[in-house]
Amino acid sequence: MSQGAQSMAFLMFLSIIPIIGVAIYTFNNQQKPGGRGLLLCLVGMIGWSLMLLLITWPSRVLAPHLNVAGRFFFQLVVAFGWPLFVWEYLQREQVQIPRWLLTIVLVVPMSSVLLAVTNPYHYLVLDPATPAAPVGISEFILGPWYLVHIGIASIFAMLPVSLLIHDFRGSHGIHRRQLLFLIGGWTIGFPGALLTHLFRNIESIPLYVDVTPLSFTVTALLWGLALDRYQLFSRIQAVSPLPQGATSGSE
Repeated sequence: MSQGAQSMAFLMFLSIIPIIGVAIYTFNNQQKPGGRGLLLCLVGMIGWSLMLLLITWPSRVLAPHLNVAGRFFFQLVVAFGWPLFVWEYLQREQVQIPRWLLTIVLVVPMSSVLLAVTNPYHYLVLDPATPAAPVGISEFILGPWYLVHIGIASIFAMLPVSLLIHDFRGSHGIHRRQLLFLIGGWTIGFPGALLTHLFRNIESIPLYVDVTPLSFTVTALLWGLALDRYQLFSRIQAVSPLPQGATSGSE
């Protein structure tokens, strides 16, 4: 099993490389509307994948609760970056978030990180029966707050998509293609991040199998194609045809 887990960890490492490439391109364009949010999403996916790699590696690198704390942190980065990305993309300008709103939005997710770090004192995140050296997160025995964290992260992930779908209905041309790549990337990445928890109920799938980094790679590549081919940071709206007899400028 350790050989299979090692191969899985190596595959996770390879899957991170394309995400880093898209992140570097985004870093060089972070001043554009949506750039900051997309960069946070990509950095979060890289860190999230690294935490999964470390827990999958046959030799123990971090205690399970500390690994969860790291993963919760990077999930927080994604959970904040994704709405910011969508918000700026739709507004076509960088937005300034009030401090009071930022505090309210982050207080519960940051509590998840703190609870994970201090888990040995309360076991709200991981049950004490969780193995000290699990072969993957499928061996984690989840505490009540772990499920609360998943629920909150899912809300952060799903709400912005409704805005993209609403915008998609009236979109045309390049703008429509941009939205297709955005929504397509989310459609692969979000379910992919949850599949591991489903796999734990399927005995034929080894406990170390985790496709989250692979799904993140596909997501990053789709968004990268939108950046390269359809100028994702330059949101293009279709121009409504002028009524018959109207002119496009002053005479």
